[in-house]
Amino acid sequence: MKQVGLWTASDVSDWLTEECMQEYSDALRNTDGPALLRLTEEDFKAPPLSLVTGDGGRQLMERIETLRFTSHMKAHKSNNLENSHHANGHTTATHANGSVGNGKILNGGPKNGFLYEPVRILIPLPSEQERMPFPTEWFKTGVAFLYAVCCFVTTTVMISVVHERVPPKEESPPLPDKFFDLFDRVQWAFSICEINGMLLVGLWLAQWCLLKHRSIVGRRFFFIVGTLYLYRCVTMYVTTLPVPGMHFKCSPKLFGDWEAQSRRVLKMIAGGGLSITGSHSLCGDYLYSGHTVMLTLTYLFIKEYSPQRFWWYHWICWCLSAIGIFCILLAHDHYTVDVVVAYFMTTRLFWWYHTMANQQALKENSAGNLFSHVWWFGPFQYFESNVRGIVPRNYQLPFLWRTLMSSRVKYNRLDSRES
Repeated sequence: MKQVGLWTASDVSDWLTEECMQEYSDALRNTDGPALLRLTEEDFKAPPLSLVTGDGGRQLMERIETLRFTSHMKAHKSNNLENSHHANGHTTATHANGSVGNGKILNGGPKNGFLYEPVRILIPLPSEQERMPFPTEWFKTGVAFLYAVCCFVTTTVMISVVHERVPPKEESPPLPDKFFDLFDRVQWAFSICEINGMLLVGLWLAQWCLLKHRSIVGRRFFFIVGTLYLYRCVTMYVTTLPVPGMHFKCSPKLFGDWEAQSRRVLKMIAGGGLSITGSHSLCGDYLYSGHTVMLTLTYLFIKEYSPQRFWWYHWICWCLSAIGIFCILLAHDHYTVDVVVAYFMTTRLFWWYHTMANQQALKENSAGNLFSHVWWFGPFQYFESNVRGIVPRNYQLPFLWRTLMSSRVKYNRLDSRES
């Protein structure tokens, strides 16, 4: 491979692809080898480099430092070879007796009493964890997925239990709500909310499948969404609010018929807990809003793990999320406090988790790390123990797709010639 100082802009682009840093290809499309080596941290504070990732170019600068070191070592080695062949203007010659004549060493012996022997420096190889700062660890992702499933099932069971405790709307009318005073109910608004939620979940699923480090991001999503729904189980159980509007048609109570309740729980799970699928006709799951959780969380993950230059994509997802949350209130299917609490819980847990995951010091159980006192710090350490640094927004085709592409057989047409 030729020296970095001789690279063209095309060579730089190929190197970025090899290093899985394709997101910089557009910003560095006119950059050759010497210009690449001259990049500094200040260059990543201004457009267009500042618009690529949120780590200030730290990942790319580490690779450029490696290039500088390699380039320096190759240049130093070339100078040594040239000096050995042309030392003091004399050409090295090897004599029959094995002695070297270059003006310094004659008859196989050292000149001036000095021995010239190569110095061997043992450089320890980095550990496997250091060579792979972002290991896949799909087993941990599977554990996080099972945790999320358990929390979803527990939430569904809790909704069925709380439904039996909800007072009739004739005895306990809806609580006063300022938003309901300002906006009349729109019947079809909740369907818009659920459609927006399904669109965001679909977009996030497609984006997640294209992420290079999808195992790490996947277990983060499963753990956060599971914890949010676990908190929701607690809030809806300890405080049962009356229905937000007289338009609610709640299913009849079963009064301890556990077999019928089990069938009702399975029906809700099969329908995804959505009203649009006809699987959710229970009341009592108001504090706080699960729809707001999904609308907010999917947008946060979409924005966090997509390039900053996709601002139009972020704005589309933000509009879907904001309109969906507004439609929840417009349909009078949740109190305003339900939406506020859900937004607060979702954003704070997302930001706390990622702040801790991006700072190595916050992963340690120490007296100075107050985050270590939270109850989910143990599972957090288990999931993030081998992840070093900010997970880059790198993309690649799914494994099955790559396998099919690599196994494709190409046939060439053979021209037959008559003799």
